[in-house]
Amino acid sequence: MGCYTPAAVRFVLRSRTVAVLALASLAGSAVACKKDGPSELPLCKEEVAGKKAEEVASGTVPPGIWFQFLLKNFDRNTMTLKTPAQDCTGRMIEPKEEQIDTCIYDAEAQKLPERPRTEDDLLIEPLDDGRQLVWAKTAEFDNGEAVGPIAITEWTSRGVVARAIGTLRAQADRASIRLETVGADEMLVVESRRCDPDDPKNCSRRVRLVPLSGDMFTDKPLRTEDGTCIGAAEVTNFEEKTVTLDNGIERSFEVARSVDFEEGAVVINEQVTIKDKDPTQPDLPAKLFRRAVVQRVLNVGTDAIVTSSSLWEDMISEHGSVEVKPEPEPAPDGDGDGDGDDDAPADG
Repeated sequence: MGCYTPAAVRFVLRSRTVAVLALASLAGSAVACKKDGPSELPLCKEEVAGKKAEEVASGTVPPGIWFQFLLKNFDRNTMTLKTPAQDCTGRMIEPKEEQIDTCIYDAEAQKLPERPRTEDDLLIEPLDDGRQLVWAKTAEFDNGEAVGPIAITEWTSRGVVARAIGTLRAQADRASIRLETVGADEMLVVESRRCDPDDPKNCSRRVRLVPLSGDMFTDKPLRTEDGTCIGAAEVTNFEEKTVTLDNGIERSFEVARSVDFEEGAVVINEQVTIKDKDPTQPDLPAKLFRRAVVQRVLNVGTDAIVTSSSLWEDMISEHGSVEVKPEPEPAPDGDGDGDGDDDAPADG
């Protein structure tokens, strides 16, 4: 067919076996013709042929087109999704209740009422090689998370294809998405924030990590070497906690974290600072009690992402106890007179 421009072709549905998309535009018209790699079989695709189309002439891809491409049962006219939600390959977007991995997901989070999807529910990030990373959010939860298909898409000389796909559930507020290289594979990195519902100004940045295995994004839990569940593969950049010790001292704990991708490895840098303050001397600054730094390497396994235990948890466990230590037991009183001393036996 040759090269095409946003005003030169009409997209028609040639097949609905893998996806449901009448593709609209070339996303900003900065699209060059590409060859379909002979060894790269797309997961989902939609082809183009013929003359002009209304969407192509507009020069943009409407959000409904992307949703219709990535989802099997999306109604573009009403911008709503029929349940159960399935991506373009037919896989379920959300697991059944009995299939939820409680190490990864907050099982107590409640799904918010369904609503029509809008442009704000679509996040597209261009990649360096001309592909696009696309997250179509199909539902939200009361803990600030959103869920929906995440895909790597690519324009071809015949239309658009999905080269990789999966389900992403992550904090959605001010979210950004990108890919990082980890060894011979890639990893999805989602940076976003979560704010306290009772204190909207109290927000923390989050980094969610989802490995790409072959052509599938697969959420994996974060576990220690002995298999203990740490939780979702999500890093909170800053946390703080204050406890009052049994001697009245206020002990504050602060942890600052960052995630680095160094030479193909994923590393969490974690610094914990502990300070003590005497509330009876409010004018004096808090004194530094401990400061420690650790680097935790993340190893992507078949069923989990494995790392060492958190320095934050270890330091709180070791130095944050507020239990009142019991008084030592009095020495046994052998003579029973209550004075704690054994009286010498009487003469005679």
